[in-house]
Amino acid sequence: ASRHHGGQVAAGGGNHAHVERQIFQAAHAPERANRIANVLVRDCGLKPGNRVLLRSANNAMMVACWFAVLKAGGIFVVINPQVKADKLQFMLRDCGAAFLIADMPFGSFLRCL
Repeated sequence: ASRHHGGQVAAGGGNHAHVERQIFQAAHAPERANRIANVLVRDCGLKPGNRVLLRSANNAMMVACWFAVLKAGGIFVVINPQVKADKLQFMLRDCGAAFLIADMPFGSFLRCL
């Protein structure tokens, strides 16, 4: 499933969602968080208590994703974006994350998972 949200494209299916990173002001973070939360719940099937691994640099989009996970009832687990693939695989298994949200610059990295 794919949705376009005013300059942001979010696509979800199964246990993954893709959110294209857009430049936006911090004032827009609450609105973005609501949109991302809706995609997580409606398109990806996030249930209250599901863990979501967040992998990104510190930026406004990460703040919006952090709030989105909370609004959707999930539990966020933030990791350093410099974590290598083998360690990330371990972290995903160890924390029981059902979902992973990552910045697009890390997209090629995710293919090795």
